[in-house]
Amino acid sequence: MSNDAPMRYRRAKYCKMQAIIFEAWQNLVDGETSAKQILKLCSRLNGSTIRMNIEPDI
Repeated sequence: MSNDAPMRYRRAKYCKMQAIIFEAWQNLVDGETSAKQILKLCSRLNGSTIRMNIEPDI
């Protein structure tokens, strides 16, 4: 593995995540999704492993 391979991997991962977020944001603008769904997506993308069975008061 070359010295710049970890940097390329991080950059590719970041670009993939950014594309997913931008697509979800466009779906929000188009009215196809809700803000709550985007927040769930972002938490999954961020690697959150904590799951709660409590619905937030909205």
